[in-house]
Amino acid sequence: MGDLVNFNHNQQDPAQILLAAFYHNLFDLGHTRTNSYLEAKNAHPNEFAAISVRARNNGHQEGVVGDTYLGREEIVLKGHHNHLQRGVCESFGRTTTCIIMKYITHNHPGIAGGFYYGGAGADIRKAHSMGLRILRHQVWNEWNRGHASIIAGNEIRCYVFHSSHKTYEYVGLVRAVAYGKVYTE
Repeated sequence: MGDLVNFNHNQQDPAQILLAAFYHNLFDLGHTRTNSYLEAKNAHPNEFAAISVRARNNGHQEGVVGDTYLGREEIVLKGHHNHLQRGVCESFGRTTTCIIMKYITHNHPGIAGGFYYGGAGADIRKAHSMGLRILRHQVWNEWNRGHASIIAGNEIRCYVFHSSHKTYEYVGLVRAVAYGKVYTE
């Protein structure tokens, strides 16, 4: 558990400090989402370092199923996701810790409450714009984070992007259980 960062219970959670700064910059000062994120990150480097480590840990982090956010920036500042990694966030190169399902048409229902995750990238965006579901962007091999998560059995934080509301909803913890190449329209 060397990846965990512990804080005194009397201290405010780093995510709360970062989110307060982000919302102040965004709503009170009228800055853009990107600038608000960067300003909060730069104003509180120690807190950002703490939530960056938190984002790389598997399993539950502070948050409630159904929590809704307006952008990835908030999910990052919450400590649930790494902003530099699109769609699939990893644990120091080992396993998946968080997924964000943006192109819902690519995430097929599976069996027993599961789903097939299509990954991220130009192929998926192009397919989405054409109304197709082409799940070929993920490279499944022994080094793939999703494949490693199947072997490890780690729980993965899962968010769904609702394009109609332009919001991200935390749907809870999921597990990667199988993989395969899926090509479909």
